[in-house]
Amino acid sequence: MKRKKNLKITAIILAVLFIAGIAELIWENKTVGVTRYTVESEEIPAAFDGYKILLLADIQGTDFGDQLYRKIEKERADLLVFAGDIADTYVPGSEKVIDRLLENCALPEKVYGVNGNHDVASPSYESWKAHWESISAFRMLENESVTLERGGESVTLHGMADPGYSEGELAMRYVREYREKITAGAGYNILLFHRGEMLDMFAEDDFDLIMAGHMHGGQVRVPFLGGLRSPYGRWFPEYSGGQYRVDGRDFIVSRGVGNPASITDPVLNVTAPIPRVLNRGEIVVVTLKSL
Repeated sequence: MKRKKNLKITAIILAVLFIAGIAELIWENKTVGVTRYTVESEEIPAAFDGYKILLLADIQGTDFGDQLYRKIEKERADLLVFAGDIADTYVPGSEKVIDRLLENCALPEKVYGVNGNHDVASPSYESWKAHWESISAFRMLENESVTLERGGESVTLHGMADPGYSEGELAMRYVREYREKITAGAGYNILLFHRGEMLDMFAEDDFDLIMAGHMHGGQVRVPFLGGLRSPYGRWFPEYSGGQYRVDGRDFIVSRGVGNPASITDPVLNVTAPIPRVLNRGEIVVVTLKSL
């Protein structure tokens, strides 16, 4: 009798844990959180102390609607930047998600972005970009720089377009060629670039803060170890998501907003989504602090 009772209790506990796990997965994949980082530097002008940058990456057609808009508006950021994969050529109507965001959300006065691999893979990318820039203050930076001014002082924001590959000599050659067009100058320099796994290629540059995405947080987060796998199959990538201090500069890699990851069974010809696990989509808020 006692054994049956213990088995019943165990079954109830397992059922509750299973239901709680499913509920957690749904919550992680259907909602967006806010992650906050502070970047401190003597190079940050006093007028930019407290300057708030809102970073969005890898939306890729995932539509959170009003939930996302309200969280963006609540932050009252000074600057909004997109770190690539704004839309996704493989997700029908993904560009419409950005149309609605730009049209229906109260955005900061300054809105910039760089493209990602899924953006430039689409033959419609140029028309998407032209439309986004026509309906809002949004501007895509493709190997360009802009000056951000506040209180009579300034910092420089640079944007590097997606190279189309992540590793090897071609990637390194691309970085060498295009960083010459956006060479960091005097003062505080911020670089916006899509591919988080390539950040070490900028080790010799004078960018003080580099913001990226692409890594999707490793899709599955392993406690104490970070992201499980990069989009290209590298296990436990170094920069899967978070804030990193490297050789006197700051790297910030967003885990991404959306969840476009999926797997296709070639036999059954069925495509199923791969859920985020311990890896909720995020809006990243970076606050600059002048020392």
